[in-house]
Amino acid sequence: MKNEPIPDPKWEQLLLDCNAYLKGYIAHYKKALQGNCNSVTKYLALKDQFEKTFLVLEKSQQNGHLSLVQQQKLVKIQMKLIYAINS
Repeated sequence: MKNEPIPDPKWEQLLLDCNAYLKGYIAHYKKALQGNCNSVTKYLALKDQFEKTFLVLEKSQQNGHLSLVQQQKLVKIQMKLIYAINS
């Protein structure tokens, strides 16, 4: 059984960034659907940033670098994305 990794501030910051990108992505996506041209560009950029950050976090989780609390935060971000897609 592996020891629980100590929460690394690097991963904590990436989790915060990923969550912020997702919130912005969802907000601008909804505005883009209503015809806001500026939001189309912003949502695409935020989506790209979110995906890149999320992939780094997923890989770090697979490699055992995230603490249990950080893994739970990543799951919450995943659930927020799933909820946004289905609403």
